[in-house]
Amino acid sequence: MSKKSNGLEDAALEEATRSKVQYVLEKKSKRVEAIAQANTDRVKKVKAWIAAANPTDDYEGRTDTNSLTEISKRRTKRNKAYDGMRAVGSGFWADDRPDERRVDISDHKIYTWKQYRLKHADQHSWNLEAKWKKLPTEKRVKKLGKSAFIQRFR
Repeated sequence: MSKKSNGLEDAALEEATRSKVQYVLEKKSKRVEAIAQANTDRVKKVKAWIAAANPTDDYEGRTDTNSLTEISKRRTKRNKAYDGMRAVGSGFWADDRPDERRVDISDHKIYTWKQYRLKHADQHSWNLEAKWKKLPTEKRVKKLGKSAFIQRFR
């Protein structure tokens, strides 16, 4: 019996001293990690560039407590989960900013969302809201002048 156990010990010792290749799952090579880091850096730079090219003006006017965004914020806080009512692309709905004034270069006039909607009554509100959000705010036009009307791409 001692010979049998001694044989097992020798086999275990031999296995431990033998060089092995160990494979680890989900571990990336240094080259792959470097590529992933470069991609992450590239994405951050692109997002920073887009943010600089498309500045957002902070809205300082009144907010409606029954607006979609405010309702969504309350539901998100209460349920501790996203409810899907927030505007994904721009972060706000035009109705949420009733006092915001934007400048339309096509007719050189300043509009609120209600006035702009009445002017373009023949267009669907979804398409019209996208056009509204592309117009520069009055505050931005006062700050930048004519350069505020240069189209920014997203």
